[in-house]
Amino acid sequence: MQVRVVEGHDALRRALADRWDVAIVTSGFAPLSILKQHAPGLPILFVTRAYDPERALEAVRQGAADCIDEASLHDEVGPVIRRELKRSRSHGRRILDAHEAEARRIAGELHDQLGQLLAVVRLGLVALRDEPSDRDRVDNLVGLVDDAIDKARNFAHELWPALLEIAGLAPALRALAERQQHATGIAIRVTGEESVRLAPQLETACYRIAQEAMLNAIRHARCSRIDVAVAGDEHVVEVRVTDDGSGFDLAAALAKTGLGLRAMRERAELAKAALEIRSGPGAGTTVGVRVVVP
Repeated sequence: MQVRVVEGHDALRRALADRWDVAIVTSGFAPLSILKQHAPGLPILFVTRAYDPERALEAVRQGAADCIDEASLHDEVGPVIRRELKRSRSHGRRILDAHEAEARRIAGELHDQLGQLLAVVRLGLVALRDEPSDRDRVDNLVGLVDDAIDKARNFAHELWPALLEIAGLAPALRALAERQQHATGIAIRVTGEESVRLAPQLETACYRIAQEAMLNAIRHARCSRIDVAVAGDEHVVEVRVTDDGSGFDLAAALAKTGLGLRAMRERAELAKAALEIRSGPGAGTTVGVRVVVP
């Protein structure tokens, strides 16, 4: 666990640009408002010199999750931090689960409602082709509707890959690669065992990390090839995404909010998976996620 001592309100605001699992406040109530504003949801442990029920209650009112006195700090801070860390991770997992459930619902509505509506409109337009004066206009409209149907279908797949639930990680990533290759012209190859399966939450985490790595390569790397490998057995599963693009300064990228790297790290952490990212200017990028099957 990384620990950083921060002194001063400006330093605290700068530190909150990074992601932290828990904050320990030893300098009064003032930092609580900063933490509440800039890091909502971050568990806060408030430390006092001697335990004071009124002071502890006020700290909780201002956003602290728990209060402890300095005398007990060294003996109890470890268990307290572990408890708060577990609570934080549980909260994060619930948020991700809710996000995936909402994505699944929207994808279903796109397919069932918008997709069917566009299909009916297309049939109506095709029937109008018998009118010679409107033939060119109808052909143009049919083309636009076909494009809208394809985009709605692809958007639904991006939101919720139904094939992941049905067939597993490798087939779902292969379908994603085919769609992205068709859309971008970039050569994308997926290799791996079709039979590799994980618990639904773990499969979703691996898929989303690989998806983010693939989309980052397409959007930012100016690559001509992407290779995705899925390997594993009943004990360990690993997914690796490698591109031949421009690469980037990993330390600088992790200090920023872009490229989706933080999202990948958070998904890996919640899945108790090991995430490895290797890159450098001109050297391409490799993103790997490794899950130990419980």
